[in-house]
Amino acid sequence: MVGMYTANTMASACKLWGMALPFNSSQFCHLAKESSQTSAGFALRNLLENDIKPSNFITRKSFENAAQPEGPPNAVLHFLAIAKLQMLSFTWMIFKELVILLIFSGF
Repeated sequence: MVGMYTANTMASACKLWGMALPFNSSQFCHLAKESSQTSAGFALRNLLENDIKPSNFITRKSFENAAQPEGPPNAVLHFLAIAKLQMLSFTWMIFKELVILLIFSGF
């Protein structure tokens, strides 16, 4: 079975939301992953020191950009839970409309 499963969908969404470091989910070798871990540590420290939170950059528009028709159904649940935590008005019906729009637009 081929497709985008939850881990791939959420990794893609995190990139679109601006919450992922470059190449965070596309490392090929062990040495590159070690370097990536060091970069992640520095980035995390910067976020904490500057009080930068997901609510500073996750918006309704970023959710619309991350809607993926080929994603797994349970990704919708993840999206809705994150939207609720961010206090965004993003409902199942909005998600359904976005996916239908993407499918019929030839995406």
